[in-house]
Amino acid sequence: MDLPASSKSEMAYQFLLKQLIEAKIPPEAPLRIPALGKDSGLGVTPMREALRRLESERFVVMENNRGFRATAVTQAELMDLEGCRLVIETALLREAIAHGDDVWEAEILSSHHLLAKAVELGGDKQP
Repeated sequence: MDLPASSKSEMAYQFLLKQLIEAKIPPEAPLRIPALGKDSGLGVTPMREALRRLESERFVVMENNRGFRATAVTQAELMDLEGCRLVIETALLREAIAHGDDVWEAEILSSHHLLAKAVELGGDKQP
């Protein structure tokens, strides 16, 4: 039974996205559609549709007459992401502390205790 084209395109998208996020496809690497189709077990059309979608999300770049390649992440982009996470995660932690009850606090202390034991068992010394 053949899958609908949209399902194949989604499968190709998920396959490529995973490869890119896990850095199995390195930054700047050329993305050869026939090879990707063979690796994923999907055809050229779903792979092309997935690459176009990933291009719109800036995971890949299309170069005229050269095909697609994986997008590189710059140090400035990583620093920007780190700064955003710091702002968001700090605000979320403050919110959690402000609204945490005794049960929440007990779970935090329990988790800390278990983590400390795991570090000891691993042989790492605590700072």
